[in-house]
Amino acid sequence: MIARERTMIPMRSICFLFIAGLSLGSQGQNIFVSGAGDGYASATYIGHTNATGVFTSGVADGYSAGSFNTPVTLSGIYKSGVADGYAGGAYNTQVALSAIYNSGAADGYAGGAYNTQVALSAIFSSGIGDGYATGAGSNVKVKVQGFAVLEGPWNTGTQLMNDGLRSAGLVPLTEPYTALGFVNAGNSGGETTTAGLLAISGTDAVVDWVRVELRDATTPTTLVAARHALLLRTGDIVDAATGNDFVEMNAPPGNYYVVVRHRNHLGVMSAAAISLSGTTTSIDFSNTATATFGTAAQKTIGSVNALWAGDVGHDGQLKYTGSSNDRDPILVAIGGSTPNNVLNNQYRTEDVNMDGTVKYTGSSNDRDPILVNIGGSTPNNVRTAQLP
Repeated sequence: MIARERTMIPMRSICFLFIAGLSLGSQGQNIFVSGAGDGYASATYIGHTNATGVFTSGVADGYSAGSFNTPVTLSGIYKSGVADGYAGGAYNTQVALSAIYNSGAADGYAGGAYNTQVALSAIFSSGIGDGYATGAGSNVKVKVQGFAVLEGPWNTGTQLMNDGLRSAGLVPLTEPYTALGFVNAGNSGGETTTAGLLAISGTDAVVDWVRVELRDATTPTTLVAARHALLLRTGDIVDAATGNDFVEMNAPPGNYYVVVRHRNHLGVMSAAAISLSGTTTSIDFSNTATATFGTAAQKTIGSVNALWAGDVGHDGQLKYTGSSNDRDPILVAIGGSTPNNVLNNQYRTEDVNMDGTVKYTGSSNDRDPILVNIGGSTPNNVRTAQLP
């Protein structure tokens, strides 16, 4: 496991206080600005109200339909109350506090598609008009503090990843995964970073963009949320915009499989669903003691586990021969009929070792790691990512 002694990236403490403030403010009876259907008041009301208060023109306010302006009790329910306190639009019967209705758009305690019972204090990011907050930035989101190592840039001498792409100015300011066809969920896609974060050198230098995913606890093939973040040389996964050493995921508190993926490495997933909340939860995929889904999901290099390098086609397989193999794109990139060519200063998936150079032959080439990782002497082998 990597020793994690690192200085905090500037602005982290400030950003943490800001986020913490929002989390605390979302409990109980607080009202949020621009809260279309917030817990107890209309869209523009920003004051503090009691549980029975109701405000006129409160679209989907906590306890009545839009035009109602009389106090009601917790158990009251009104017909045509779109996203009213305890039921979806068409329900007009009294229900218990703990009841939740699927398809209840912004019903009392969850967003549109959620049908599980949750605590009164829980906040859901995509639940427009949910019980206590809006979806416009003032909700609690689950926080993941992730650690992972990529085999390609891993340096066994320093026990850190190399930052050749960053030092050459090749890491883009916008995440590359959307353009590569990765599916977005939970308000992911288009994340950006700053020149200031990419200028940091040393131990805390950026290696590349990575992708963190949350998968459904019952059906792990189902993507619930994703977030594109930055990977540091130490293995820390940090927020691309703020540098915070945790990533906020646009999903309600609950149990999820946690996945880390990279554009030319095989992804890895936790062995079981993990309980996540507004309090930061850590998972260290570089630690050999961390259980992961499947068999040989990562490559063990000394005392560290690393994501397998060589998925040039980012299709979840390492192939050296046959259709859709990962070797041919490297040859095509450098010229096809001229295997000794070299492409310098490149940010490409064909750059398996992530040194900014695409090479097919010679020292530090990008072809050999693929052959080694599928078995070396058995070029027809295929290594598949251990993701459902």
